Amino acid sequence: MIRSPLLVCASFATIDERLRNLSVFNILTQLSFASFPMLFPEFVSATILSRDTTDPPTFQGNLVVDFDGREVGRWPLPVDFQATSQAILVLFIQNLVIPGPGTLTLHTQDAAGTSLADWTISVSAQTAATSLPVITTTAPLTT
Repeated sequence: MIRSPLLVCASFATIDERLRNLSVFNILTQLSFASFPMLFPEFVSATILSRDTTDPPTFQGNLVVDFDGREVGRWPLPVDFQATSQAILVLFIQNLVIPGPGTLTLHTQDAAGTSLADWTISVSAQTAATSLPVITTTAPLTT
């Protein structure tokens, strides 16, 4: 059975080809804009897919984006596992129109439309207090 243990959206993501590690930068959980509709110039969807040894080595799925339940984008996700059990996909999404405040949801789906993973981004109108609080702390060094 094909599974998606990770789906995340961010400003940027990269794959270390030698180590096969995924790095994700500026994870998107909320967006805030001064006016609508807004053209969101670029973000990435990073997905890890895994398969059982009995699954075929190729998989055809889709990344589906909806806004408040209405589909606004769909991209094919053709995967060739190349005799491995995992595949990492990074999809750069450009020029997505955000119509107004609401919920932007991304779904990794199989060919039948079954959702394997979901990622939700809250979209709001910009106000003075729309950002999450940032808490930082320093751990004491123990020897």
